[in-house]
Amino acid sequence: MKIRIRRLSSFTLISLLSLFSFSSQTGTQENVARMGSPSRFQGTTGKTHKAAQADASDYSYSVLYNFCSAPNCTDGAAPQAGLIQDAAGNLYGTTIAGGGNSNPSCGSNGCGTVFKLDNTGHETVLYNFCSVSNCTDGAVPQAGLIRDAAGNLYGTTMVGGANTNSNCSNGCGTVFEVDNAGQETVLHSFCSSTPPGGGPPCLDGSSPRAGLIRDAAGNFYGTTKLGGPGNGGTVFKLDNTGHETLLAGFCDSEPNCPDGSAPEAGLIQDAAGNLYGTTSSGGIGFYTIGGGTAFKLGNAGGILYNFCSGGSTCPDGSTPEAGLIQDAAGNLYGTTSAGGGGGGTVFKLDTAAHHTILYSFCSASNCADGAVPQAGLIQDAAGNLFGATTAGGGNSDPACGSNGCGTVFKLDNTVRQTVLYSFCSAPNCTDGAVPQAGLIQDANGNLYGTANIGGANGGGGTVFKITPTLIVAGTPVSVSRGATAASTITVTPGATFTGSVVLTAAITSSPAGAQDLPMLSFGSTSPVNITGPSGGTATLTITTTAATSGALAYPRRPAIDLYSASGMLAFVLLIPTRGRRRKSRLGILVSLVIFIGGFIACGGSGTSAGGGNPGTTLGAYTATVTGTSSSTNATGTVTLTVQ
Repeated sequence: MKIRIRRLSSFTLISLLSLFSFSSQTGTQENVARMGSPSRFQGTTGKTHKAAQADASDYSYSVLYNFCSAPNCTDGAAPQAGLIQDAAGNLYGTTIAGGGNSNPSCGSNGCGTVFKLDNTGHETVLYNFCSVSNCTDGAVPQAGLIRDAAGNLYGTTMVGGANTNSNCSNGCGTVFEVDNAGQETVLHSFCSSTPPGGGPPCLDGSSPRAGLIRDAAGNFYGTTKLGGPGNGGTVFKLDNTGHETLLAGFCDSEPNCPDGSAPEAGLIQDAAGNLYGTTSSGGIGFYTIGGGTAFKLGNAGGILYNFCSGGSTCPDGSTPEAGLIQDAAGNLYGTTSAGGGGGGTVFKLDTAAHHTILYSFCSASNCADGAVPQAGLIQDAAGNLFGATTAGGGNSDPACGSNGCGTVFKLDNTVRQTVLYSFCSAPNCTDGAVPQAGLIQDANGNLYGTANIGGANGGGGTVFKITPTLIVAGTPVSVSRGATAASTITVTPGATFTGSVVLTAAITSSPAGAQDLPMLSFGSTSPVNITGPSGGTATLTITTTAATSGALAYPRRPAIDLYSASGMLAFVLLIPTRGRRRKSRLGILVSLVIFIGGFIACGGSGTSAGGGNPGTTLGAYTATVTGTSSSTNATGTVTLTVQ
């Protein structure tokens, strides 16, 4: 009986050692996974993230142009669209009012313009809409522009054109071109096709609110808010001969528009030619008519997500008025102007169409973090998202109501939201207010946009620029495993900054399961002292680990060696024992247990070749460099390839 008890105790001890071994191994694998494959966003559906006001010293705001600077606002007024920028730094955009012409079709305030703002702040009106009788050249361009390699500009107007209908009595809109000599050409007038008798709807679409995209073959793609067979809007294609094709008609067949309705935003196109967009209403939601949709046209197309499907308060967001952007992994990002916590949301749709709320506006008291994002997003190389809200922020004024005058915000890749600027910070909102359009970003990290009202000239709106106080950038690096390489880090003052900048760096993206991550060091080159506009540089030294000759790609588990040792232990225990030798065998047992425990604790498993190391995993890494000076922070990225 004693022998059986001892044997049972021994086997119990062996089992416990095995359990410890597996627990140790599992913990190690989890740590590697977390370090080697950090997720870009950590938000989950239905969860919001608290706002954090940005330090004012991180960014500086400036007005580049005040509309209505010319008598009668002939230079344009009320920009509702975003901007584009050419290689020389010139900005191009549209205004829905002002300009040299007025007409009952567009009111007494002018019918809108296409403008250019050069990099010295000089504005030029490239075209005045309603220059032709009955505004057949178009009027009220609510959308922005695209530009081809020859400098020609393309866009849409919401009204005007050659055709009218009871749904669009002032003209049903156009697609236009303005060449680099300022000559305008109408490429298509909407409502060119109607049912027998000429009544509504306009089968080819009407009232486009969004801009265009263009493929490599020269075809244009866009949306109209109205028209189509169901009068719920369309997706159209316009080829380079001016022939229009209806790709989709919303609210086409069933009551309450389960396929979506009223697309107000433009499209994006992926490398395979699939189109993605949003509708501001329709879909299958909590209410009879849904809160809008995200959709795909093309391979495996259809409704990707129905907004306001999470309950009566639409915690998942409602009314997406802006379009989508797509990252390199295929994830989609956008905004809703309502729902969430009440002030709208920023959302993500992954490649499986799983919806995640990244941020809900009005999370801060009095919606100081912004509210009602009607505009879309942009994303920088580090994965940070930037956008604007038409309401909320730290200021209110009679010009923009009691709900706040709007913000520019940043949502970083840890889902921390910061307000970069609150509009109407200047008396009488001379800095602008109510930004309704998205932003663009140049290579230096500067942001550009438009404010629909405010400014120095009675509220005609502004073009603005937001400049980071510091700009951190690094040169890409390729390095062999077991070698050292260097990236030159440039620290440039974006405004009138002087001071000492301390640099730190960390690997923030790596191949899945990466081992022996590259080591990063600035040595004595940090801090960098900034004394003038030229900035300064530092050297980021990157060191990788070599593979030893005996290494295996997949090291042996400690449990394997434990079982080998346990087998010997069991063999010893099973040998019959008699008399005093039992005490000797018990001593051997204790010694073996102590030996095995020390073997495991010291990492004795090694590899089958005797303790080699696989070295730094090959592949692409991202190092994020942070520059800090007092309360000012700036980040940049370095692309690192281990080969």
